[in-house]
Amino acid sequence: MKLPTVVLSALVFVKYCNSSSTTRQLICTAPVDLQYLDNALQAAGETGANIQDVWSAALGDESSRIEPMEIVKEALRWDYNNVLRCAQIPGLLNWKHPRDYHWLYARSYHECWFAEDMWKGIYFNWIANRREILKADNVEFFKFARGNIASFVWFRHELGIYDAAKIGEYLREKFDSSKSAVKELIPKGHVNTLRLLHKRGFLHEQTADSALLPTTDELRDQPVEYVKWVCHVDENYLSPQDLISLCTSHTVGLELAEWIDENLRVDLANHEMASAAAKSGHAQLLNWVCTKNPSVFISKECIKEGLGNADRDEELFTWALCNKPECLPEWEFLDERGYRGVFPEMVKEVKLYQERQKLTTQGL
Repeated sequence: MKLPTVVLSALVFVKYCNSSSTTRQLICTAPVDLQYLDNALQAAGETGANIQDVWSAALGDESSRIEPMEIVKEALRWDYNNVLRCAQIPGLLNWKHPRDYHWLYARSYHECWFAEDMWKGIYFNWIANRREILKADNVEFFKFARGNIASFVWFRHELGIYDAAKIGEYLREKFDSSKSAVKELIPKGHVNTLRLLHKRGFLHEQTADSALLPTTDELRDQPVEYVKWVCHVDENYLSPQDLISLCTSHTVGLELAEWIDENLRVDLANHEMASAAAKSGHAQLLNWVCTKNPSVFISKECIKEGLGNADRDEELFTWALCNKPECLPEWEFLDERGYRGVFPEMVKEVKLYQERQKLTTQGL
């Protein structure tokens, strides 16, 4: 299976610029390719290059906008060990809360990327952050905590609350594998427990029973990891229409579409996906579809529906004006919806464009 490029920061929309050209591009991409970063960090270790410089060059201007935990979680997902090792360098990631670096230490402990020397001088308060030990679900650190941190107190019911499946297995805890219990794991975000049950073979046995798996509505806006799990359990459970519906999520839709494109034999760069993206006002997803398939058809009615929502959609309006001005509804509609009061120059340009089109059609 081809490893997908990890993009932490997808499309960044910039403000409308006062220009007469409707073909200018207002959308810029700022991808952070962790695979590239991982390779660059490995090369830096071999050549003695400055890690801080390599890290800053890879992230560029996005470094201040990307959550440190997102970098770590993506690196864990794809085993980018060089990224994980360097993430422990003091000051490299600006942790917003002590619980984050407590979790990273507990998660990294005794792993191949663990760099204990980088943690010297760091203050730890495991009393205040004891939950991170369970959330990290690292059996080795759990054993260390029980034997060396006198203040470490935990309760068995917390294993389920914090998805500490590996620790629970180490303690020989029994997991509730009933259909109702398993079904609740998705909305709770308990991927570790799902993986454990899958490893034990329970989920394979129950694949044919759709009552076990979450519905499309329950999966909506959930992290892509959950959809991956469902597809792994039963690759035919989610229909193409289900996947399109999930991709319209403004939270994870673009990331999910990229993963589906790389890993499933489902073509989403089509009219149906473009229409759904336009209707939901998902300009980033719409741009992705049109980039993959420039000839895709987008109806004026779909754009009109997306722009007709209660909140005036600047991103969709900007994208359509710059890329598909012929798909925009009549400027009078935009005026009625209050767009002229907020984006007067843009509405003016739509009006001029549509008037020119009418003259061209009339042969004048």
